[in-house]
Amino acid sequence: MAPMGPELIQKAGREVLETTAGANVVRSGTCAPPDGHFAGVMATVSLSGDRGGTLVIFCDRALAAGVTNAMLGMDGDDPGDETIVDAMGELANQVGGTLKRALGADGSDMMLSVPVVAASASISHHVKATATPTCVEIELPEGVVRICLWPG
Repeated sequence: MAPMGPELIQKAGREVLETTAGANVVRSGTCAPPDGHFAGVMATVSLSGDRGGTLVIFCDRALAAGVTNAMLGMDGDDPGDETIVDAMGELANQVGGTLKRALGADGSDMMLSVPVVAASASISHHVKATATPTCVEIELPEGVVRICLWPG
């Protein structure tokens, strides 16, 4: 199977944002791991198996609202917290599924958990892992989506 490096994570994130949300990706690249504290929306999905880990996607609320509107074909009105949480969970699920497919994994090799999403003015996040995560950022005209994968 291919390595789960930054290029694969960028490709998966770009593919999902471009196809699901019709996003116009300005650029993508690696970034520093988060310090564990930020404001906005964070979606997490666990990938279990030999090549698994914890996938975390986060961005500010305004960008999450814009991505949600695009995913659902809604106009520019605020979609509301519950809808944003659902859409960001689906985004994490799709990025995780795209990574799984890119690795050639099937249900016996890797399974995805149900997404967990948090939205708040102050979020603290800690993954119980000793390894440093692989982190990428995908810049859209409206802001930046960060995707990090902590190996299992």
